Amino acid sequence: MGEVLAGRYELGARLGSGGMADVYAAYDRTLGRTVALKLLRSGLSADRVFVDRFTREARSAASIDHPRVVGVLDAGSDDGRHYIAMELVSGGTLKEAIGRDGPLPERRALRIAREIADGVAAAHARGIIHRDIKAQNVLLDDEGHPKVADFGIARTAEDADLTQTAALLGSVHYLSPEQVSGGTVDARADVYSIGVVLYEMLTGFLPFRAESPVQIATQHLREDPVPPRRIRTGIDPATDALVLRAMAKRPERRFASAAELRDAIDALLGDTVAVPVSVSARGPGGGVARRFVLLGAAAVPALALIALLVARAASPVAVAGPVPTVAGFTAAPVSATPKSTSPAPTPSAPVVSPAPVASPAPVATAAPAATAAPPVIVSAEDPAATVVSFYRLVTARQYRDAAALWSARMQANYPPASNIDQRFADTRSISADSAVVTSRGLNEATVSVYLTEVTSAGTRHFSGTWYLIRSGTGWLMDAPSLGPA
Repeated sequence: MGEVLAGRYELGARLGSGGMADVYAAYDRTLGRTVALKLLRSGLSADRVFVDRFTREARSAASIDHPRVVGVLDAGSDDGRHYIAMELVSGGTLKEAIGRDGPLPERRALRIAREIADGVAAAHARGIIHRDIKAQNVLLDDEGHPKVADFGIARTAEDADLTQTAALLGSVHYLSPEQVSGGTVDARADVYSIGVVLYEMLTGFLPFRAESPVQIATQHLREDPVPPRRIRTGIDPATDALVLRAMAKRPERRFASAAELRDAIDALLGDTVAVPVSVSARGPGGGVARRFVLLGAAAVPALALIALLVARAASPVAVAGPVPTVAGFTAAPVSATPKSTSPAPTPSAPVVSPAPVASPAPVATAAPAATAAPPVIVSAEDPAATVVSFYRLVTARQYRDAAALWSARMQANYPPASNIDQRFADTRSISADSAVVTSRGLNEATVSVYLTEVTSAGTRHFSGTWYLIRSGTGWLMDAPSLGPA
């Protein structure tokens, strides 16, 4: 027999741990069923702020009766040990599903996002803002339907004194710009986070990735995400637009509420009847559907986000930031012209060591000169080989030959003098460990890549796609969509 809490819950295996609590499977002797029991860590039980937050989580979740929100069955304390009893889920988290299966089919991703938005809309109808929507806090039941979990930092109108402290605990990959900057947060912050989750489901990647939470938070403030269609071809342009609207930097440019986002997804899917949002409060002994939910995902360490706030205070930034960077490439401050769709001549033979096109002279660097590599053969019929060859030429410091593999538009938008010569000055090697053609037409192609770069500071990885176009000499690299892996 395991430890028994409150004379009722017999503790079993630990199912997971979060920033402030552990979750166990527990047998409820009173009702004869297994539940998920969330226990506040003993070291935090004497801290009134954490106890209040833990209690608020139970009250917030218990006040929402909706099939897409975790069900709270009981809450209390036993000899100073605070607990929340919840329904147990066996399907794992959405984060685990994405990690295991990769990007989800588009319609499935939209339906999951629609159900998440439906549950969050129910919380909003109760005056509750979740503030920590992320793939780790979305649980999947046996049928694959999502349930929103972990209301540990949710805010209501009565929680004004705890708002700033709670803001430190949101997961930085999913935080809205206003949460990062310490601004006023309303329901549209949850809309932004749902947009990030949908982006991740569609592409398999988070929209912003960097080596530190501070850098990621800065990207939320300054940089626009690479459109999902640039990472995964075949995504409906309407889906692309929906994601980008949900993730708009300025709240007024997003969907006004989770309910509006839900309805927009319904329209996109062609669903004519939306699942109604039920927001009846639960009373003692009130009817609770027999759903199964496992709650608990780690929050970002507080020290990392405190550092974020310190950095923001020292150097405030505006939402509208500079031109974006893509894997270190800095766009020139000019607007790109639309991609040409007119046919181009088909090359008749492979190109050996392509002749350089007109470009600014290389900028001298302090990096040691590398031994010149033999000419790299570029296959006129293989766009992936063009990408591989580009990085081989860069490693060999054959910068002019590397620039010759860029289209004229690419060179205009990303001048080689700064984006090849200077960008790779400290690069000892960079290789395309994987280069796969994911789409190919007569005159355009997309290549998915995974890159490893070695510099004096260490090794780093990038992933994403290159868009290529045909020219008279073969395939030319026309636009990157790359980010830290």
